[in-house]
Amino acid sequence: NDENLADAANLLEKGLSIRPGDESFEILLAKVMLRLERYDDARGFAEKLNQRAKDPQVRADAKEILSSITQYSKARLQISAMPTARGVPWSPTLLLLKRSWVSETDIAAIERAREITNLNRVLERPRPEEQRVLGTIQRVDCAGGNITYLVRSDREVLRFFGERFDDLRMAVLVTGQHSFKIECGVRLPSNPAVLSFIPPADNRSNARPRLTSITFVPNHFELLTPEQLGGSRQVIIENDLLKRVHGTEDRIENESIDPDGRWASIRTDLRPLRTGELRVAGTLESIVCTPNRFTAVGVFGGKKQIFTADEDFLPRWFSAEASQISLACGSSPRVPNVLFTYRQTEGAEDGELNLAALEFMPEGFPISSVTGP
Repeated sequence: NDENLADAANLLEKGLSIRPGDESFEILLAKVMLRLERYDDARGFAEKLNQRAKDPQVRADAKEILSSITQYSKARLQISAMPTARGVPWSPTLLLLKRSWVSETDIAAIERAREITNLNRVLERPRPEEQRVLGTIQRVDCAGGNITYLVRSDREVLRFFGERFDDLRMAVLVTGQHSFKIECGVRLPSNPAVLSFIPPADNRSNARPRLTSITFVPNHFELLTPEQLGGSRQVIIENDLLKRVHGTEDRIENESIDPDGRWASIRTDLRPLRTGELRVAGTLESIVCTPNRFTAVGVFGGKKQIFTADEDFLPRWFSAEASQISLACGSSPRVPNVLFTYRQTEGAEDGELNLAALEFMPEGFPISSVTGP
């Protein structure tokens, strides 16, 4: 249940000193190392077991661990280029979900979020003075030596201007063979694009923003803010549904799981309540930061409640739809179906509670079954 992991690693290492080469100890230790983010140690055990393990289930588990480490390595390279700041608390860059927690729809949503995040990372960064908008080019008009771009965003119709098409920076982030030509009279209302522009220097009525670049993107693309991108998480699905087929030695297949089995798996992995703690279900309304602490504002029973925690606190996600929610300082996630586990701290301000756990639950989870003392 992700608790006392360091003690578990010590015990398993002690067990291996008594029974060297025990595959059940080694694979469990590799899983613990993965949870502790000791990826090199986990890889060492998993690579050996993947090659030499006699038990096909152990080999399958080892392959899953190696796959998770590979995905993590890619994510670390991508994230290393992103600025990190105290303004995005409680945001691990890597999130492990068990296969028994998520549905097929969740997996599709995770892949879609992964693609959108990766596209945002490779998108050209705005240059000084530039701003960006996601929209479609409705029409390009040319008159009097000037070019006017009529662009529809999700909120309004915008007009940009330019003097030469050669001045535009252009890129295409759409898979397959796609070519786009910008010229007088062109219409591209069904092709979304990220458009960079320089706002006018003054507020004169005839001042217009100047278009500087066009990057065509897929239809499902979403333009993320720097805060959203900084708080995005690489999601890895750990397959805990593998089973050995009866009567065979090497064949492994996935077990199926119904909603009741899914909820039971999540209940098993919730953080256990400890003496003096309470758990309530509600909505995570907002995140507020001060120099010394982070504060989560929750709403349950129609009332607001303030929960405090230090910067080392980490929430847990059992839900794909909430896994990319920004927890930046000042953000207002307004996420429902959240479990708040808390305790009253001596000397705390009146009505202020110490947050022991924050767990994001899937839509449809029978949340009332896990609340209370």
